[in-house]
Amino acid sequence: MFKEDSIFTTGEVEYRPQAIYPGVNFVRADLGPLVEKAKTMLPEPQWQYFTNWARIVSDPKKAMGYLTLWIGASRKGLHNIYQMNYLSQIKDIRERHLAGAEELKYHGITVEMFFFGNSCKNESLEAIESIARQALPGTNFIRVNGESEFNGKKFKGENAEHLVWKAIEESVRDQKPIIILGVNMPSRSFSIWPIQHLHLCMDGGAEWAVAQKLARGLTRAPKGINKETFIIDWSFDPNRSSIDELLLSTAYDISRRENINIQTALKKVFNTFNIFELDEHDPYRWSEADYLRKILESNTIARVLGHSIIRDKWKELPLDVIAEMILCEVNQNKKLAKVFSGKNAQNKKKNNAQSISNQYTEDENLKKAIMGVLEEVIKRLPTIAQGCDAQTLDQMFEILSSRPDFASAIEKHLSPLKTSTLKKLFDLGILNPNIVDINLLSR
Repeated sequence: MFKEDSIFTTGEVEYRPQAIYPGVNFVRADLGPLVEKAKTMLPEPQWQYFTNWARIVSDPKKAMGYLTLWIGASRKGLHNIYQMNYLSQIKDIRERHLAGAEELKYHGITVEMFFFGNSCKNESLEAIESIARQALPGTNFIRVNGESEFNGKKFKGENAEHLVWKAIEESVRDQKPIIILGVNMPSRSFSIWPIQHLHLCMDGGAEWAVAQKLARGLTRAPKGINKETFIIDWSFDPNRSSIDELLLSTAYDISRRENINIQTALKKVFNTFNIFELDEHDPYRWSEADYLRKILESNTIARVLGHSIIRDKWKELPLDVIAEMILCEVNQNKKLAKVFSGKNAQNKKKNNAQSISNQYTEDENLKKAIMGVLEEVIKRLPTIAQGCDAQTLDQMFEILSSRPDFASAIEKHLSPLKTSTLKKLFDLGILNPNIVDINLLSR
């Protein structure tokens, strides 16, 4: 699990994932099969809410049919979609893979927690709670945000943990399971050790924010109690899993700290947890090799590396490089176009790129756009290296410097940036060969 003393800095938030302890099980749940089932059972106007969590939490009442199907399939085994039935599949995982680990109960009841993304407003969380109460009449719910209360006391950051414990004790008296619902308030200074199942209902998110949420389910149990925690990632797109991004980012930070390549760092991380996939037959346990192959086949690694470079190396990016990246993106990126504040005439873009990069270096839309360029560069580096018949970045740049025809062809057909710009990023250590391992990326 992630240590509670993970490092954060004031001002610009910076997250450094720490060690993960044994007893943590990540569970990937693909919502795709439920979407297909819902299309056969619900009116067509509701289909628009099946694309991502942001759309669902924007108007839970319109998405009520889908949410009800999800709750029924995941907790009751309804609708004959076994890969949605996490209670049954986790029972299978405990029995077959975890030496018969028992379900954790607090004085006879189970305690679970559901986290929704930052776009989930207070009124949306209230609507989700109402829908869940109707779908699960034998379950208690506690909603933790600034507009909710328990026994007449309003939730605040300083009393949230205390009030939730009170709600849990009340559920013990009722002998009813309890589900905690939250967005941001319970993601800090909130330790409820009986939480064994923690659910992520969000479309990715900053790794430091996701790690904070995970920590709520990873509080150590009292001595003598064997706790196996299950972090369930309910994802509409298996290639954009919050879990994948967080674990890769952890590996990235280990690789930087220990000066090892990212593949070795990934192996270190993988040795500290289990990862499972809910399946239509039986839950699947990922091996290190298969999981590594999976995330390399998706765009996850390029996305995480691009994000990490922006997070850690932003101030090291030369302004002329930022200016070149602006020119790569401005025609396709509407948000970036706003950065130009009316200076969008094509004949002005090139002249203004340098001044724009000077003026707006802390603009978040700009950073996202630059991150997109870096992702594209990282994805294409293995192909560029193969075109040069190179095995390493050093060899690749050596060949490009001696073969201007190669460089010209690559700039025309492969690279969004000039090869001289790529070399500059390499010389500055921003495209560090330990991090951007072209042999690993080209698997």
